[in-house]
Amino acid sequence: MLTVVVEGPRDRSVVEALLGSAEVRDFQLVIAKGGLGPNASGRRRLENLNLKSPAVVVYDQEGGSVGDAVKVNLGRSGPVLCPAIPTVEAWLFADVNALFDVLGERADSLLGRFPLPEQLPYPKLLKSTLLRDEGRYRRLLASIDVGRAAARSPSLRNFLDTARRLSGLPPLETGRSSPVSGRLERETLRNLISEVFPSSKPLFRAASGAVVSAEQMMQEITDGSELGREYASDILRVARDLLARQAARGATDQSLPR
Repeated sequence: MLTVVVEGPRDRSVVEALLGSAEVRDFQLVIAKGGLGPNASGRRRLENLNLKSPAVVVYDQEGGSVGDAVKVNLGRSGPVLCPAIPTVEAWLFADVNALFDVLGERADSLLGRFPLPEQLPYPKLLKSTLLRDEGRYRRLLASIDVGRAAARSPSLRNFLDTARRLSGLPPLETGRSSPVSGRLERETLRNLISEVFPSSKPLFRAASGAVVSAEQMMQEITDGSELGREYASDILRVARDLLARQAARGATDQSLPR
């Protein structure tokens, strides 16, 4: 049975609901009542739990990317560390369609300018403000489309894919849930960039000569800036040329006499 560990009781309902929607059924949830990040105190707290594999640990990570946590997990045994960026509460706002449906008129002022979940500055405060009503909160948990939510949050996708893999299930299908192709392209690029470690690593040299880190490019892609569009265009151009060369080599190999 899969064991999922969270940092506190407030995280329990969110993680349980998302796992259920992702069709992860056979799991037990453990509340650690304290930080579980990749530091000395977090390691000691995990050791005291005496977890058995398979296990996933969900912890709040205020900065960086999923790539930072992936690097920490390499070569180590024991539970898989999965950050919630910046907090577990941010995952509540990953499916904006469900959020707006539940909030109704209260969401009118947010339409068209609600940021991606990993860009939310104060998700805990936002939750206490918008989802103070327990009934509304429960309706949102039941309404979240995890495919759409995972497409907008790399850290949520990483957690759900990890939980599904350890449960013997395939990764989530996220592309089918995004109704807007332009938005999906941005989310796909953000997911790719989130795997770069460290997030401060130089990622792109623009035509202007500016060097942009992975973390900075995440924001440029989110904002749909000119720099973000330049990066996306260059990626597509390089991918096109690489695939064309591979296709040409394949055609040449097939034409050679056997």
